[in-house]
Amino acid sequence: MTMFRHGAALLLLMLCGCAGSLLAPPRPVVLYRLEGAATTPPIPQLAIEQRQSVHLTIGFASEIDGDRLLTVRGPRAMYLKSARWISPVPDLFRKGIEQAFARRAPLVMLYPVRPPANFGYRFELRIDHFEAVYADVATADAPPIVRLDGEARLLRRDGTEPLAVWALAAHARAKENSVGAIVEAFGVAADRCFDETADKTAGLIAGALRENGPAR
Repeated sequence: MTMFRHGAALLLLMLCGCAGSLLAPPRPVVLYRLEGAATTPPIPQLAIEQRQSVHLTIGFASEIDGDRLLTVRGPRAMYLKSARWISPVPDLFRKGIEQAFARRAPLVMLYPVRPPANFGYRFELRIDHFEAVYADVATADAPPIVRLDGEARLLRRDGTEPLAVWALAAHARAKENSVGAIVEAFGVAADRCFDETADKTAGLIAGALRENGPAR
């Protein structure tokens, strides 16, 4: 009886060990902020002397409208394992765009929701790609290039014809093929896009004010 009990206990321990290895917890998910390197100085442009209210809208492709980091290798698209953005990409982009305008064009006030009744312009962004692309598919360890592509449109509040339409394009190569380096490249590409967008939009509004006066 004692030997049977010992054998049963040993079998139970072995089964528990197997179950523990089979049911081992997955690697914890790490949350990342969308942060890049230091920004470039603002481009000198026509002065904006009065506050300009702009209604901002941003649309995203469905595969990047979330909190996961998309990678592309040849025809395959996958999300990075065990890595998430700290907030959904749309929220991170809105915050990044607003911060870029606050630094580089402080008199251009962006309103993603509830713009004032007398706002002057509509600013429409569409983000089609925000992904880490492995261009050298033959080399497994080659670092990817983060690609951010889309389109921007600036219109007067009641206008149907845009004042300007331009492509958004910002790319950044990761320093190495690691999650940390890829996340950093995402931040660099995003910051470049935010800064260039703020500079160009402020310049367009300043030019429109100079030629036609405030939007009505």
